[in-house]
Amino acid sequence: MQLVIDAEPLTEAATRRLTHNASQWLREPWRLEERDRLRIQGLALMPGVQRTQGERYQRGVVSLGPRSAIARYLRSSFTWSVNCSLSSDDAEELVCGIVEALQGHLLVPVEDGRSEVRGVRVLAGAMRWCTGNGKPMPPDPVRSRSLHLRREIPGRRQANEYFTKLYGSSARNMRGMVAAENTGQVPAKDRERREERFGRGDLPALFCSPTMELGVDIRTLNAVHMRNVPPTPANYTQRSGRAGRGAVLR
Repeated sequence: MQLVIDAEPLTEAATRRLTHNASQWLREPWRLEERDRLRIQGLALMPGVQRTQGERYQRGVVSLGPRSAIARYLRSSFTWSVNCSLSSDDAEELVCGIVEALQGHLLVPVEDGRSEVRGVRVLAGAMRWCTGNGKPMPPDPVRSRSLHLRREIPGRRQANEYFTKLYGSSARNMRGMVAAENTGQVPAKDRERREERFGRGDLPALFCSPTMELGVDIRTLNAVHMRNVPPTPANYTQRSGRAGRGAVLR
């Protein structure tokens, strides 16, 4: 979606207001840090429209030009079941025609200072959010390349069984569960404070890099989950030793 949505909560003023209010009322660990940046609404630029200096590095600003994903999809012969692909001019004409037909119904035009349409956004009121049925969504035909080469049998795509069970039953029992990161990217003071809280049991879970092999006091740790295979037997021994005498290693 890239947040190309016409909704007031996504505007720059609204996100600034939210950040300000969060800084005043939220406490650690939910307080927004200085490096945190809330994403604002994006914009789909019309063919031939260049990014401004401010849009050049802004996430969510996408193009509808001839080299864009939507143009490649519209040019492809497999989209229309024809013998040859369309030209870039044909794709641009299709994009402009689709935008013109959907303005006011699904799309909102965004004009520049000369009252010319620079881009479009999706009307928030035109979107319908529905509860999932537990089945995975099919591949996006616009973003997925070489979709025509796939040999998937209908009904064979299965949802991840672990996450299906987690979100369907167990997740509600994890309310109030707090975790923190403990890696070399975390400032030393924050890392030491988290290790102290973890040792006291105030911080239930800690997501760590291999730095935890180096003799950090973990006291009454109950379980250690390894997300990868240690490179050497010595590393495995060190990591398993962090589990303590009564903990479970998984």
